[in-house]
Amino acid sequence: MKTISILLPLGLILASLTPTWAQPPVKTILEEAREKYGLSAIGAVVILDGQTGEPQTVGEIGVGLDVAVATDARWHLGSCSKSLTAMLAANMVEQGKLQWDMPVSEALAGTDVEIHPGFQAATIEQLLGHRAGLAKKMVGRPIWSKIRHDGLSAVQQRHLITQTYLGEEPVSEPGTEFKYSNVGYVIVGHIIELMEDKPYEQLMPEMIFEPLGLTSAGFGPPQGEDQPRGHNAKIPLPPTHPSADNPEGLAPAGRIHMSLQDWARYAQVHLRAARGESFELLSEASYQHLHTPLEGQNYAMGWGRPTREWTNGPALSHAGSNTLWRAVIWIAPGKNAAILVTTNHGSLAARAAERDVLKLIIDKL
Repeated sequence: MKTISILLPLGLILASLTPTWAQPPVKTILEEAREKYGLSAIGAVVILDGQTGEPQTVGEIGVGLDVAVATDARWHLGSCSKSLTAMLAANMVEQGKLQWDMPVSEALAGTDVEIHPGFQAATIEQLLGHRAGLAKKMVGRPIWSKIRHDGLSAVQQRHLITQTYLGEEPVSEPGTEFKYSNVGYVIVGHIIELMEDKPYEQLMPEMIFEPLGLTSAGFGPPQGEDQPRGHNAKIPLPPTHPSADNPEGLAPAGRIHMSLQDWARYAQVHLRAARGESFELLSEASYQHLHTPLEGQNYAMGWGRPTREWTNGPALSHAGSNTLWRAVIWIAPGKNAAILVTTNHGSLAARAAERDVLKLIIDKL
């Protein structure tokens, strides 16, 4: 009896031994959430086993506008912008122009900013880690009206914010308590633009967007007749509306927009760095510093560090909203995966939809 030998290609043999992960039915999940919560549009993208799936979007750019939201639409990221500002600071550290432990008194030496004695020793790291003792509230204070209505440029707004908040007594001793505040990121953005003598809005594209290939990234509400619009309740606001976003000076804390494709590209940069696989733009040491929580908290620099059962270890996560949009990102290095969800509503319903989408995608995985 003859033995018949069948030779299979090596690729087929390896494929049969390697577990395969099917992308979850993201579009169906999004459609159900949009209908359930009455949203105009919602989008998501999933990175699974290190591979980025096709971004999915459903709905229209605004309630009653009858224009379908495109797959390459740009979305407002709110406070998910903070990790990009932290990367900008890390770039400056690598150039030797900043140090993580540099006190604001040194960083702002030679300027007209008068710093309260309680803030003299507050550091760049503490500003980015929400441990500088800064007051959180801005809306309702006289400064809010000034930066909203006095015709100041973005740089002038940031200078006023820096002067105002560093001139006050800290609400807690710097380095002792976690107190989430947009102001810390505004101040760091202003310090960098003073050092470089260029606005933050010019430095971020030059030093972060362009090197990382984030070609759709920009500031404020996405411009264009075919772009999603943020909603005040059920009313879509055109990007030129004075209430379509927070004042321009708050860009370092939360005014960046980009497409889902580019946001996933950005997520991959941090996912691979967190897994020790590759380090784009910054060194391994810088990524470790950005991803490591400050002592006594689970927040690093622009990233929360929660642990969930599905993440197989600490995640990198952040949510963002300017009250008109919502965005959330979860990166799970232990699973070599990430989930990104965004919508052009900032309501409680949008938040509930976001939670549903995350849970259903995680369940499907």
